[in-house]
Amino acid sequence: MRNVWLVMLREIGVRVRRKAFIVSTVLTPILFAALMLLPAFLMYLDSGAHYTVGIVDRSDSLGRFIENRENMGFVRLKDCAPKDFEAVVRDSSLSALAVIDSGILSGSRGVTIYAEKTPSVEVKTSIAAAVNDALRAYKMERYSVIPQLDSIMRDVAYKAEISTVVWGAAGEEKASSTELVAAIGYVLGFVIYFLIFASGNMVMSGVMEEKSTRIVEVLLSSVRSVDLMFGKILGVGAVMVIQLLLWGVLTLFFSSVAVQFLPSVGASGMANMLPVGQANGVLGDMQSMLTVARGSFGAINLGAVLLSFLLFALLGYLLYAAIFAAVGSAVEDQNDTGQLMLPITVPLLIALLGLIMVVKSPDGSVGFWLSMIPLTSPVIMPVRVAAGAPLWEVLLSALLLVVTMVVVLWLAARIYRQGILRFGRKHSWKEMLKWIWE
Repeated sequence: MRNVWLVMLREIGVRVRRKAFIVSTVLTPILFAALMLLPAFLMYLDSGAHYTVGIVDRSDSLGRFIENRENMGFVRLKDCAPKDFEAVVRDSSLSALAVIDSGILSGSRGVTIYAEKTPSVEVKTSIAAAVNDALRAYKMERYSVIPQLDSIMRDVAYKAEISTVVWGAAGEEKASSTELVAAIGYVLGFVIYFLIFASGNMVMSGVMEEKSTRIVEVLLSSVRSVDLMFGKILGVGAVMVIQLLLWGVLTLFFSSVAVQFLPSVGASGMANMLPVGQANGVLGDMQSMLTVARGSFGAINLGAVLLSFLLFALLGYLLYAAIFAAVGSAVEDQNDTGQLMLPITVPLLIALLGLIMVVKSPDGSVGFWLSMIPLTSPVIMPVRVAAGAPLWEVLLSALLLVVTMVVVLWLAARIYRQGILRFGRKHSWKEMLKWIWE
């Protein structure tokens, strides 16, 4: 055990002193902070955009109902030949020309937009919304003989608000949010997938580096191969934990600093960033969602979610790191790992693809079986725990994962012992499996 500890400390010391570790530790939080604030900043820069669109109404019915919008003004034009459309747009300095076809009222035709370049999504969406509102107003006018038709339509279009309540352990009622549970589960599953894949590759690269530089021969003169492998796995895991903690602290720091220099972030900035007619509604929706989210956290067993995340992330890392270490011992060049990596990446990709289905239906058969298979359960089970999976399923999944991890660690150690001192060529899985019994 002492040798494992020494190898682990060596691995940590070597990796944290590398320039790549230092640079990624500093730049990654800056990138995270930028990604969080960039959308708000871009909206702030684009908030003043205004478009002028010409309207040619060949239906002779909708033009008078089309009203200006907050980011777009409409100018009614006389009909002309299609060959003159380009000149009309250029001479009038229009952003685009929208031609309402004569058959729009019967549903056979729609609206054609002419512009010097492909219209943006914002322009197309605003024109479509204006025409749809005009269609609605025209049809409402046709049925004006019906008293109070407008209020009747608004009453019919009412959408019921749906809230969720769950019972706690003592039978108390707690407000819940399906969307919040799904979001937490998806984030946890994706983070575990990223950690397993990234740290596993670090283990494999470290093993290949020591093998190709023949450093491993010096190390094996002092420690056993199994101690070297376990020490490397634990060392890389410790480095990943250290880096994650630093990322979290630095991301919060850089985000708080950036907010001070970005007036568009926050309630007052958001109000300035959006058109006046939308600001109050958007801010009200945001505050309502935040209120619901805060109230819904009480229905989630955060302790169980956090514990399951740590447990399955740790067990999943040990399981896959052992496989990555075994693969690294069988090759000397990163280019030779392609075929050997396939049995490792396929289960992880299946777990990642199944993550969406499990978030949608945590108690479905897909979620149950993916959470029981040890190669996919590290990614899937924390998602189901967030959704309230039964305790016996969690314990069974953890037990299966622990048993599989122990077996895989033993097999990987046998392969590592044979492969780490075999130089000159890459080896296949068939050869690696033979090493187990040698």
